[in-house]
Amino acid sequence: MENPGPSCSAENTSKKMFTRRAIPKRANTDFEFGWKEQIQTVQKPAFSGVPGINKNYCITQDSSPWDICEIFFSLEMFTLRQKETNRYATQQINKKKQEGSLKPKSVFAQWNTASLQEIKKIFSVIIHTSVLHKSSVRDSWSSRPISHTPHEASVGMSRDRFLALLTMLHLNNNDAKAARGQPAYDPLFKIRPIIDTLVTKFLDVYTLEEQLTIDKAICPFRGRIFFRVYIKGKPHKYGIKMFELCEAKSGYVYNL
Repeated sequence: MENPGPSCSAENTSKKMFTRRAIPKRANTDFEFGWKEQIQTVQKPAFSGVPGINKNYCITQDSSPWDICEIFFSLEMFTLRQKETNRYATQQINKKKQEGSLKPKSVFAQWNTASLQEIKKIFSVIIHTSVLHKSSVRDSWSSRPISHTPHEASVGMSRDRFLALLTMLHLNNNDAKAARGQPAYDPLFKIRPIIDTLVTKFLDVYTLEEQLTIDKAICPFRGRIFFRVYIKGKPHKYGIKMFELCEAKSGYVYNL
């Protein structure tokens, strides 16, 4: 009897390696899945809410935009900004003193404690500059007729003081921030107090109608954060994607 030799053995081994396994047939119909049609009558609960502005807030047709703004951006929120801004400035100044890098003419060496009124003024300037765009923030204080706007000068804040406050502006204590990868890590830690305060106000000020919707929104942002998204077809291509619970009729944001 002849020996089949190594070539026949290799051929048989190759056939075994490349033999396709039979793929089980997938179920395509409800019958094959074993599903059964069983329609149950569900009684929709009656809507018992009273939509509209809650009685605790006195808002009428005569209310000014500032009256509405004060409801959501309360004195406590401005006080928090003042506290954390001064805290951050003190932290940075002490850090630079220890490192020996505090320059005499730097914004840190010339820093003066921020007052509550200044925090309100910088908030006003930020809103104005976000509506009236210029090539540079410094141009808001320009005296040239072609680019001059009187608002920034009218609030009683100089350009250098605004830039100093903008450098130090903070909303939370950096020393309490958990490192990335830790259980308590919060990607939105720096603005968490403002988000929580606003959401609480959204829930408290207004009672929604029955029809609601969950909508996606993009908050334009080009800073360096790992959860920034890019959506090609949007007017603002870079930003932070948010999901909002809104009233379908008015668009009022109830939760984020």
